[in-house]
Amino acid sequence: YFHQISGTQDSGLTIWSAPPTEKILRSYQAPTTHQPLVIQAARGELEAMQLVVSTPTNQSLPITVGDLIHKDSKSRIPSTQIDLFRVDYVEIRRLSDQYGRLGSWPDPLYPINNGQKTTLKANQNQPFWFRINVPRDAKPGFYNGKITIGITAVPIILQVWDLTLPETPLLLSH
Repeated sequence: YFHQISGTQDSGLTIWSAPPTEKILRSYQAPTTHQPLVIQAARGELEAMQLVVSTPTNQSLPITVGDLIHKDSKSRIPSTQIDLFRVDYVEIRRLSDQYGRLGSWPDPLYPINNGQKTTLKANQNQPFWFRINVPRDAKPGFYNGKITIGITAVPIILQVWDLTLPETPLLLSH
């Protein structure tokens, strides 16, 4: 569920993965288990993932995403198909209900450009969202790529299933 990323170079950063549905507080402790970062999606799907970065010192580091390259080394999903977001925090000063929380709450997603520097505060989690737009004509199979945070390379694997989502929903909704 939560795990540090196997194969990540050790450069003083702690980098771990969390489902995109999870709200990551600045003070959460990093998990101790390690697993590869694997994302699964259909062709025509937008699939999100969340990485959490913490550092022992204040620093400003670029976040860069490269192309995803199929295991056949011929097919690729270009980095332009991957959107990057920094998770920002809002200060909650009044409880909304009995389940509410006060303090800093992760919520807004702030778009950042590929290669843009982002400030990381010492000993605080900084979540990032990555949204992969899997092309409708992507070759099914496994793609390898990396996200680079400063000098730290984070390997990622995208498994594209051999099915394509319809362009329009089949069910009505409101």
